[in-house]
Amino acid sequence: MATIDIKRSHSLAKADAKTKAEEVAKNLETKIGIEWKWDGDTIRFDTPKGAAKGVKGELRVTDNDVHVLVDLPFLLRVMKGSVEEKINEKLKGFAEDQYVRDLEIPARRGDIVDRRGVAPGQELQLAFDAEQAWLFAA
Repeated sequence: MATIDIKRSHSLAKADAKTKAEEVAKNLETKIGIEWKWDGDTIRFDTPKGAAKGVKGELRVTDNDVHVLVDLPFLLRVMKGSVEEKINEKLKGFAEDQYVRDLEIPARRGDIVDRRGVAPGQELQLAFDAEQAWLFAA
C-alpha cells in the first residue's frame, strides 16, 4: 500500500499530460536521482541511492487525471507531509495548462474581459484550491 496517494484531474490531451508527466520525472531524475521508465500510461520510478534511497512509486496518466502513488521507506515517512507538498507543487503544472487566459473582473458591473480587452468566447467555470483560483473553459 502506498504511503502517499494523490489524484489530480486535468483537461489536457492525454499525449500532453504524458509529456508533462515525463518532464516531472526528468526533473526528479536530475534533482534526487530517481530512475524511471514508462510502462504503458504509467511512469514507474524508484530511487536506488542518495538521500531518497528506497522511495518508489508510479505516476499514472489517464484521459482525465494524473494519479501519483509513492511508497516511502520507514525512515522517510516522518517527511511525508513535505513530500506531499512537493508532489502537489509539481502537479500544479497539470492544472495551470487549463487556464483559458488571464481575466480581469471589473469592480463595476460590466463585461468580463481579458487583459487585451477581449471577452471570452465561451462559458467559464471557476475552481479553487487552498492557494489559488482558476478559470476553466466549461
